[in-house]
Amino acid sequence: MGDNCLSECVYHKIKDKIFTLEFKPGQVLQERALAEMFNTSRNPVKRALLKLENEGWILINSRKNLVVRDVTARDVIEIYQARKLLEETALEEIFRKDLNWDISFRLEETLLKMRKHWESYLEYIRLDEEFHGIIVSALDNGRIDKFYRTIREEFIRLGMIAREKDNFQQKILDGHMGIILPIREKNRKEAKKQLHSHLEQVEERVLVYIEAIKSEKEALASLQ
Repeated sequence: MGDNCLSECVYHKIKDKIFTLEFKPGQVLQERALAEMFNTSRNPVKRALLKLENEGWILINSRKNLVVRDVTARDVIEIYQARKLLEETALEEIFRKDLNWDISFRLEETLLKMRKHWESYLEYIRLDEEFHGIIVSALDNGRIDKFYRTIREEFIRLGMIAREKDNFQQKILDGHMGIILPIREKNRKEAKKQLHSHLEQVEERVLVYIEAIKSEKEALASLQ
């Protein structure tokens, strides 16, 4: 395998571990340990880490350590503010353009895929983002699609965080069904209510988890 292919492979493996929270927010990453983990030399690891740093997934802290970028409450609030603006506007377009049947059918297809990937939570969350991407696609705006893709991976990591304390899968499915049915039945008010409630619920769970992690860090720091 060529060096470029190898570094790309290592890049995806590290990124998946960031998404699955095997590498947690704030965790220090060391080139040597990663090279041993992936059974490779340090050069591909170095290139992979540089790419992740350029994308903002890894930062250099004050001690010159490479750390997985933390998730703050402000990050969560800003990301979900953008998400609500996009998806709730897109929902209005679904009704305005009379796309109810087409969109609800595509959403239901994605929901069935999610059921099939019940055991693979990362794939499940990726399909969850596909579900929400279908709603945004109703805007039919290339610039917005491009912007949405740039923050979609943020949604995946936040989706993984939302599930940390307990299994959140059934609640996600229930929330999705609550969105699909009123879209299909052309009940604009109920669809808007269900979408907003679903996004608020996930945002709240992530914020609770972030606050719990912050408290744990502060407690540990006070003991040192």
